[in-house]
Amino acid sequence: MKYVLFISALLFAWGAVGQNNYRFQLLPVTDTVRTAAALNKIEFKTKINASFFLTEAYDEKEGLFLFEQKGKDWIVYDYNEFVSNYSVSGLRYLDADHPAVTVTVSRSGMGTNLYSWIVIFDLAKKTYLSLMTGSYNEAYENSTATIEQCESKISIRSHGISVRRTCDAPPTNAYCKNCLSSGEYTIKSNVLTKLPTIRKSAKAQD
Repeated sequence: MKYVLFISALLFAWGAVGQNNYRFQLLPVTDTVRTAAALNKIEFKTKINASFFLTEAYDEKEGLFLFEQKGKDWIVYDYNEFVSNYSVSGLRYLDADHPAVTVTVSRSGMGTNLYSWIVIFDLAKKTYLSLMTGSYNEAYENSTATIEQCESKISIRSHGISVRRTCDAPPTNAYCKNCLSSGEYTIKSNVLTKLPTIRKSAKAQD
């Protein structure tokens, strides 16, 4: 049940506006840092550019915080979709306005659950998009293990991403849909859109 609730919450955070469209969500402002002393208390910073950086700990709280310099002040945005046992890695850039990081979360109980997703930020609009890229579920029943897993490998493209999804689950199972489907995606007007697949004709064109 916890697994279902977790996946459902993350799918809701995708902000889907159609089968192949995903709308960016507004990043909430949580604070404003006005002194160098307060800024220097942040031990670990991941620099994005001269005006933005990320950190996973701020004001005795853990998570993922985006800092933006405005004059002498720093505006703090809180990406607050974490629970526990998470890690953040792999800063990449779709373009100058769209950095992305990968989040990995582990769960345990009556089996093992591992999840990962990519978070794409829009620095100009102060928005973000979370896209599920990995899901692994190992469950036990009468000492028999059942494993379901899917993975979406992301390749960064200019103003978009290319996705190749693989899946290991029963053919009748909808588990594969937990991960972003294969295809080419582009960002326009604060929405990530999957481009239509162009199927080549079997007959060569002159």
